[in-house]
Amino acid sequence: MKVKCSECGRDFTPTSEQMKFIKESRAKGMDFIIFDCGNCHFSTFYNPQTGRPPREKKEITYWCPVSGCSGKVSYVKDDDGPFWGCGECGSIWYDKKNLLKEIDTIVKRFKYRRKCYKKVKGKWEPADSPVEPDGYYELVADEPADGAKAYVRG
Repeated sequence: MKVKCSECGRDFTPTSEQMKFIKESRAKGMDFIIFDCGNCHFSTFYNPQTGRPPREKKEITYWCPVSGCSGKVSYVKDDDGPFWGCGECGSIWYDKKNLLKEIDTIVKRFKYRRKCYKKVKGKWEPADSPVEPDGYYELVADEPADGAKAYVRG
């Protein structure tokens, strides 16, 4: 079985763990799941009922602006209210302005991070390429750990 990545557009074969997740989700009647692409390693959106990505436009995802974190930040609609959250480090932002401020801070602190974003009308957006810059994970791993005492960042 092949899955088409909703991020990079290439086909890949899900791992055995992902196949189990797809089958369990299909049995439960779920029509939206997320797992990592075997090619670009970004989150891909998948409908286990149809075997295709969902029809609705996917949400914008940003590289996490927390020092030492190479995860992705997505918009989440939750029963407790919407927020922007990183599944890697657990950081959340209830206000997008605060997320954008942290992006502004991280790109000033670490110049290579700027390749992950672009400025559009004075606001940060994800860069056009869904693929991280060369050596990105290694560079981020060498950053000092973020000193925040709480996951809620604003």
